[in-house]
Amino acid sequence: MKILHTSDWHLDAKLPPFSRLPEQERFLDWLLETIGRREVDVLVVAGDIFDSYQPSQRAVRLYMDFLKKLYVRTRQGESRCRQVVIVGGNHDSPAMLEAAKSVLEVLRVQVVAEPCENLEEMIFPVEREGKTEGLILAVPFLPDRWVRKGTDGDTLEERNRKVLERIRDFYRNITQKAIAWQDAIFQKEQRKIPLIATGHLFVAGGKTLDDDGVRNIHQVGNLEKFPAGDFPKELDYIALGHLHLPQKVAGEERIQYSGTPIPMGVAESATPKKVLEISFSAEGRTIETIPVPVFQKIRKISGDWEQIQSRLRELKQQEESVWVQVEWLYQEFDPHFYQKLYAEVEGSCVTLLPPLSRCVARQVEAETLWRVRTLEELPSEKEVFERFLATKAYRDEVRKSLVETFEEAVLYDDQKRREESCDC
Repeated sequence: MKILHTSDWHLDAKLPPFSRLPEQERFLDWLLETIGRREVDVLVVAGDIFDSYQPSQRAVRLYMDFLKKLYVRTRQGESRCRQVVIVGGNHDSPAMLEAAKSVLEVLRVQVVAEPCENLEEMIFPVEREGKTEGLILAVPFLPDRWVRKGTDGDTLEERNRKVLERIRDFYRNITQKAIAWQDAIFQKEQRKIPLIATGHLFVAGGKTLDDDGVRNIHQVGNLEKFPAGDFPKELDYIALGHLHLPQKVAGEERIQYSGTPIPMGVAESATPKKVLEISFSAEGRTIETIPVPVFQKIRKISGDWEQIQSRLRELKQQEESVWVQVEWLYQEFDPHFYQKLYAEVEGSCVTLLPPLSRCVARQVEAETLWRVRTLEELPSEKEVFERFLATKAYRDEVRKSLVETFEEAVLYDDQKRREESCDC
């Protein structure tokens, strides 16, 4: 039995000002071909199919067309994928995913958009020729109403502990249901089938990037995330979604994030993307990573104008479409910089993302000025304000005007204090 684990498609996402749908369509075409070529039996999508609760019609059509094409390919013998299991993520609208649930069941697609009171409704057997080869425990994102059961007077630590306990109990309870099913098969056929669970949550030890938009969806205050050790030991594999970087969690091969198939931010573009193939046989479990092709190159360039210009010219010579975010690090502001920047890439294969800029001279100067070792070394009010202005790219005449205004404000404040303290 082969299972392909993917997640966090984020259909309809944007890297402003560009839509990612063309890349996502190419990814889904590649995924169809990969499922067929590698003879995958089950596709598991661990949440965040869409980027928002209200995806565009084009994004919904892309999702439905993919599932239809996969079913048709299987019927025509081009694929042996006989089952798809999809769970909702924190970005997904349960109502939208549930709307097509009954129709998708005809296409052998099982959708669990939100938790069920009857846990057995979330467990799906993987069958071949009348025999059960494994069980999928389709656990979606667990919303607040399922995990937040605090009482008045609870501290942040107590509320966080109760959230983690409810998540742990949910996995423990659904795993016990699956174990009963597993035991029944063993008693009857003397063979042990694997248990594969999904999850859409932030597990402790998971890594993120600054611009990936990921947050701790069950966090109370700034407390710890769900411990990897709290997943039941009886689970043979846990297919996670939510974090965008593909990774093992806490060094455990059986607990993995597949990550996003395309980068959601510029920083993410430096990390190779992948899907995971999990194979179960009489010899045990093997896991193989399958690299996802790059469908749109994204780069970040930092430096002064000469460094940026040189790197842009290198990229233009490659004659391959690339989106570039420029971070301009300047000593003195050049009012013609942006005009030169856009002129440099006009008519080329390079497309600019919204650029960034930073005055490194004033940053270094400010960092030096603010090195205060003792309380007595704190500067005067005026010097504090002047040091603040040193971090900003104001013109000299603007800086002079701001200092004069500040001095007037300080003078007025001193006068008011003297008047209030006067006994007259």
